[in-house]
Amino acid sequence: GTDFIFSVRVNLGFKIEPAINVLLRQIVADLMKSGELPPQDKRFSIYGKSNVGSFKFCIIRKEVPMHSSLSKADELVLRVKYTIRTLAGSRASWYGLGTSVQIKEQVPLVVSGASPSEPLTRM
Repeated sequence: GTDFIFSVRVNLGFKIEPAINVLLRQIVADLMKSGELPPQDKRFSIYGKSNVGSFKFCIIRKEVPMHSSLSKADELVLRVKYTIRTLAGSRASWYGLGTSVQIKEQVPLVVSGASPSEPLTRM
């Protein structure tokens, strides 16, 4: 619901728990204070009136496609990686997004070297 796009890079450490939603609210409040961003409309809130709009976080998870041309060793390495990732917890909990609105998307992990056996022709 806005016409403004900003690129924000947040360098996180490990000593302080990262609460991304709190950091982004502070960044938006600073942008509004400096006049770079007009007040954003927030229609529904249990926290009362605020000029900072709503946030929705997209968590992207890469997955190996069903039909990939990986060797058995590469498949084993990726399975171990994904097992460790599962045991480590979710990214939402890592970044303190437990109570935020989230969209979770799976995208294919593109492995180079695989090419179609026949060239495509346009009809």
